Amino acid sequence: MTSKYKYIISIFLSLILSIPLSAQKKVSKKKTAKTVRTIDITEIQNLIKAYRFEEAEDLITEELDKQENTDKSNINLIKELHQARLGAEMLCNTEKVIIIDSTVVKRSDFLKYFNISRECGKIIPPSAIIQSLAGKQTGATAYMNELGDRCIYSLPDSTGALKLMSADRLGEDWSSPVRLEGIGIPTDIQDYPFMMADGMTLYFAAKGEESLGGYDIFVTRYNKSTGEFVRAENVGMPFNSPANDYLMAIDETCNIGWFVTDRNQTADNVCIYRFIPNETREVYDFSPENEEKIRHMAQLFSISETQTNSQAVKNALERISQIKNIPDNHPQEEHHFIINDQKVYTNLSQFTNPKAKEHAIKLIIWYGQQNSKNNSLEVMRSTFSKRPTEQLKNDILKLEKEIATLRQDIEKEENHMRQAETEGKQ
Repeated sequence: MTSKYKYIISIFLSLILSIPLSAQKKVSKKKTAKTVRTIDITEIQNLIKAYRFEEAEDLITEELDKQENTDKSNINLIKELHQARLGAEMLCNTEKVIIIDSTVVKRSDFLKYFNISRECGKIIPPSAIIQSLAGKQTGATAYMNELGDRCIYSLPDSTGALKLMSADRLGEDWSSPVRLEGIGIPTDIQDYPFMMADGMTLYFAAKGEESLGGYDIFVTRYNKSTGEFVRAENVGMPFNSPANDYLMAIDETCNIGWFVTDRNQTADNVCIYRFIPNETREVYDFSPENEEKIRHMAQLFSISETQTNSQAVKNALERISQIKNIPDNHPQEEHHFIINDQKVYTNLSQFTNPKAKEHAIKLIIWYGQQNSKNNSLEVMRSTFSKRPTEQLKNDILKLEKEIATLRQDIEKEENHMRQAETEGKQ
């Protein structure tokens, strides 16, 4: 190296060394900050919608660590962090539930599809019970007991938030509504009540700090000794989700449950799930090995995966077909069973051959599974278009094969049903 170059290098080094150490660190930090990836809130929300709560929590924690000032963006991240942690806890305690079937209906019409026994009371708009409520702000639905002398519905409090109230019939009129105290956080929005036939167990939907999505389903019980309802508990997954879940009703006379959700639905639609209620709550054993399976169960990814007892599902469908509380304006439980070119059955009661009826019950189960799988496939394809992954691609291909196989099985079962019914009449 020539003396000229040595001289230039020495001058350069002396200039660098003359910069204070603190200034060097600031420069270094500034350069590093430019390379840090800013996390989009939408990315976090998509992870929560996909039930990947721990991944969402990691991203949020990483982002919060990079931010020093508590501004609006921080507040939003803290809310998402609360939701991610609540979702992770609920996922680990997903209940084992057998789903019978599901039906997608218009949001404005879903009450018409709640075919519960007379002993369970009624679920109707509040103004249909108390005419003076017409035109006033109320909750979406009200519950009235079988005797028709008590109802529960929601009215706004002084802050405008809907709260559950109860009223008793006094002759031709109703008493002034009394708020159901202590069942939730004061800031909660409460709606969609349903009281079980025991007169003690109350299900309702609430939107607040303890809700994973918008509305979550909660349950509370009346304490006779105190004369009040106890603090409500979130019923957890699979009933609740990052979307809106509401109006759980359980018909004890036929052991059938209903609940409504707008998960994976368009703005105008909701999905009604029917399930077999458990006598005691049993959850899946959560572990890293079966986390993906439990995630599917919590999402209600596939109805068929929940149907671990096919006979129980068949028996449940039989019980549903025998419910006698169908009002005149209620849509009948219709299915189209083509028997021949001139005859189409729309109800199980029309079958004359017991074997054909068994085939029809199996078809109802499979129709429900087909509907569920098609809905899941649509959601997966939509997700893949926005956030493609190799795992999701494989899941889509697997589900497409399952749907094709199920379609073939349905065609064979329909032929067996027709053959049994026509031969039975010969």
